[in-house]
Amino acid sequence: MTINKSKEENVDIKPDKYIIININKNDLTQNLEAIKSFLQQSRGEYFVYFQMGTDKMKTNFQVDYSDEFEIGLKNIVANVSLEVK
Repeated sequence: MTINKSKEENVDIKPDKYIIININKNDLTQNLEAIKSFLQQSRGEYFVYFQMGTDKMKTNFQVDYSDEFEIGLKNIVANVSLEVK
């Protein structure tokens, strides 16, 4: 998995369908392997970004969004929110 971290506050989000995962940096670091595995199992058409405060990271993941996806992610990291566009 590649995560492209941008120091810019606003990474251009161009895809028609994307999910921004708002997550605490420590939560991401501590649960990175479990999150990566979950995202790999949830392949679909929504591009995935991580938002940690003012830092936004674009990933190479594309996932299938559903209520089950959100529940599964929150089972890994309880304190996470999603913006789905």
